[in-house]
Amino acid sequence: MPSPPILAVAQGARRAGSVEAAPPASVVRVLHPVGPLLPAVYWRRRVAVAAGGLVAVAAVWLVLPGGGAGPQPGPRSAATGPTSAARSTPNSSPAPGPLAATPPAIDPGFPADGNGTAAQAAAAPQPAGTGQAGSAGPPALCPDSALTLRVTSEKPTYQIGDMPVIRLTVADVSAAPCLRDLGAAQQEILLYADGRRLWSSDDCYPGTGADPQVLQPGRPTTVAVVWSGLSSQPACAGTRVGVGPGRYTLVGRLGSLRSPPGWLTVR
Repeated sequence: MPSPPILAVAQGARRAGSVEAAPPASVVRVLHPVGPLLPAVYWRRRVAVAAGGLVAVAAVWLVLPGGGAGPQPGPRSAATGPTSAARSTPNSSPAPGPLAATPPAIDPGFPADGNGTAAQAAAAPQPAGTGQAGSAGPPALCPDSALTLRVTSEKPTYQIGDMPVIRLTVADVSAAPCLRDLGAAQQEILLYADGRRLWSSDDCYPGTGADPQVLQPGRPTTVAVVWSGLSSQPACAGTRVGVGPGRYTLVGRLGSLRSPPGWLTVR
């Protein structure tokens, strides 16, 4: 016997509702694997794939900047000293030093002629303990009789217009070290022509200052001066002129000690 219309509508509504409430097919396949193998096999495979993905993500995180817990760079240490330093060699000779104060940029009568200047002479090496605590005491002052003084030109002959280099060398000829002031105020080089004074390193650039040094027997100390080739007078008075060709006499002085004559030729 056919169902009443109201009951038929209710049953149709229940059937329609049951269809709409059914889960999607993809969800059913995920939760209930379908295949020829047991479901446990598929679940183990899924767990293995998931674990591999987690390992890959962790590896990427570690290699990214800031990832991981690696050591952080600390502050850099302060820069060390110069990468190179001047090294003395056994064959290197001491730089010649000034007999007088450094001249101004423009020398009266001759631009930047360097008259009366020289580089500071290198001090003679001092043995350890000389004049220091633990020794017999400071050495005595050097009398003139314990020293020799020589004046020489770097080259025997110069051309007119050259700037001759003149050296003053002092040596202890006694048997013991002694102390002597080698300061620029004590040093002087003079140039003569036929007994007439033409130039002195102290005329325009007189030296100042003291420099007491211990002189060792057999170890001479040398200083040098560059002469401009111009004449001079005491206190740099008058006009300075260039000297002509000839053979000139050199005399050196260290305090009260004077050297024997030396020679300088200009052509």
